[in-house]
Amino acid sequence: MARHFNYYDPWRTELLYCNCGWSGTFEQGLVEAHSSLMDSECPRCSTLIALVLYPTAEEIEQHEPDSSGFKQRVRQAGRRLEALRTLGLKSTEQLPEVSAREFFLEWDFETDGLDDKWTVLRHAGGEIFREPAFWEGWQRYMEVAAICQQKYAFRLKDLRPTERSLLYLLGDSLSAAGKIAEFRRINFPDSK
Repeated sequence: MARHFNYYDPWRTELLYCNCGWSGTFEQGLVEAHSSLMDSECPRCSTLIALVLYPTAEEIEQHEPDSSGFKQRVRQAGRRLEALRTLGLKSTEQLPEVSAREFFLEWDFETDGLDDKWTVLRHAGGEIFREPAFWEGWQRYMEVAAICQQKYAFRLKDLRPTERSLLYLLGDSLSAAGKIAEFRRINFPDSK
């Protein structure tokens, strides 16, 4: 059974043991990082020997000094999430009417020169809505597309990501492009 650690436990120094006879620290094993945790496998037999959960924002606030860059980044992320709660698209009433019988929207990306990043929805080149953008925002893309579909129904033929939005939209996720393509295939079957 793999040993489970919270981030602020002594996982870096605790000696771990595998049934095959290998022993060593977490970092001496075969380490792989995932979205919510890291794992370490035995370098001899590939058995999972330990998991480390990434810290929550509350744990970081409790354990990191105020001067910590990690703590500062988490606080910044918290402010961005709060901005999304305040400024983000939540309902169809936030979207303007579009008179066209059939149309598509663009999912675009902008920076404002002050380190703020924005997802911008456009119709015919004009902005119709903006909200804070997030790295690997492909899930948010699907949420926003669903709200757009509720508002515009069958008249909306596609929500097309622009070329400049792709880096931030897809991020490091190897599966994001396929998930968005599948979502568009199902929800916008007339898209070109």
